[in-house]
Order: sequence, then structure tokens, then C-alpha cells
Amino acid sequence: MNFFNAYQKNTVQKLVGLILDHYSEALVSLVIYGSYARDEARLNSDIDLFIILTHKEGLKSTIELFYENIEKNIEEELTALYTKYGINMDLSPFILSKEEANYFHTLYLDMIDNAEIIYDKDNFFRQILNSVSELKTKHGYRKEPVGNTFLWDIKSKNLLGERI
Repeated sequence: MNFFNAYQKNTVQKLVGLILDHYSEALVSLVIYGSYARDEARLNSDIDLFIILTHKEGLKSTIELFYENIEKNIEEELTALYTKYGINMDLSPFILSKEEANYFHTLYLDMIDNAEIIYDKDNFFRQILNSVSELKTKHGYRKEPVGNTFLWDIKSKNLLGERI
């Protein structure tokens, strides 16, 4: 993963530490994906965080807890990144329970090649990615370019939301 400067790298390291400390034993996996994992981050790229927990509250509570315990504790650094260096690094957490993570998400196809696995208890997420990689090969999933982005051509539509 490339960073624009040492301050940004230190901010991401602090962010990772906050996540590891806050979720502690409930944390199953922590992954950075998206433009940072692809080494394509721009000055306005958000940092995509994929977090798997042993269990979680409802969506609203989960996001509120993330904000109160993680984002709020790093706001000063995020503000400094923008005001001093012009780096607008918003946090974009995608948080699932271990049970929810066991179901196919198209996002996993991107993560096969473009994910920085920071923490992975008992290789839980690596096993998911291995299974998805096998499905990708078996069913011939491929990326289709659409303008400056892409879409996945998924022939077996019945796999969406299916247990892996």
C-alpha cells in the first residue's frame, strides 16, 4: 500500500490500532480494499475498511459505535491530513458479522487480487477468498470495463447472496 506521506501512513497505522484495540476479541478480520489496496489512491480517495466481527448489532448501531470509538478518535489526524496536505481520506467501513461474511458478496471478487489483509483470525477471510477464487474460475466471472470503472459479469446469478 502506498501513501502520499509519512503523516498519512502514521494515521492509517493509528486507525488500524484503534480498530484492533476497540474490537479486540470480537474482531475476526480487518481488510483494506479499494483504491488504497490497488495502489491507485488519489488525494480524495476514501479508505475502504472491511471488518468482520464475531457478532454485531444492527446496521445503525454498528456504524454509530464505529464512529464513537474509532472515527471520533482519529478525527484530528484526518482533519490535519486535509488542512496541511490536501488529503481528504474519509473512512468507509463495511462491517459484517462472521455469519454474514459467509455469504457471497460481489465485493469479494475484487478482493481476491486487491485486498490488504491486516488481521485474519484463523485465516477466516483468506478461506472465503480462496472459495470465491474457485467460484470465479469455475464460472468464468470476468470484469467488464464501463467507462472509468468496471462491472463483474456473473453468469451464475443464483450465487448472489448464497452461502460460500
